[in-house]
Amino acid sequence: MNFSQQQIEHHTQLLRDTLRSDLIWQWDDRLSVLLTEFAQNKSEDVITILRDVFAHEWDKKNIKKAPKDLKNQLGDLITLNKEQKIFTLPATDSVKPTMVAIWWPWGHGSTYSLRLMLLNEAYEFHLPENSRSNVFSFFKRLFS
Repeated sequence: MNFSQQQIEHHTQLLRDTLRSDLIWQWDDRLSVLLTEFAQNKSEDVITILRDVFAHEWDKKNIKKAPKDLKNQLGDLITLNKEQKIFTLPATDSVKPTMVAIWWPWGHGSTYSLRLMLLNEAYEFHLPENSRSNVFSFFKRLFS
C-alpha cells in the first residue's frame, strides 16, 4: 500500500514544521513522496535537524548493514552515491508508520533534494550483542 499525499503530510507535519520555514514542499507522484529542493546554503540547517529527529542515518558505506526488511521496502532507493543519505525513524506503534527522509545532493553540489515518505512495515535494528556495552565503538565501525 502506498500512502496518500494527505497521510504523508499528516505524519510528517511536525518534522516539516521543525525544518526551515522557507522550504516549499510539493507532491512527487512518481515516488509518492513529499519533495523539497533547496540551495546548498540551507543544507547544514536541514541535515542537522534530520540527524536530531531520525534514529538511523544510512549512507553508501553502511546501507548494506541495514535490516533486510528495511532494504526490501526501500528497493532501488538503497543504491546510494557518495553524498546521498537515507534517514529512517522506525514505527513506534500501529498509528505511527516508519518515516524516511531521502537526502539527495545534486551532482553540481549547489542544490539538494529532500524527499519524505512512509513505509508500510516497521523494521527493527539491534546492536550486535558483543557491542551493546560499547555503543561508540559500534557506530565508529558502522560509519567507517
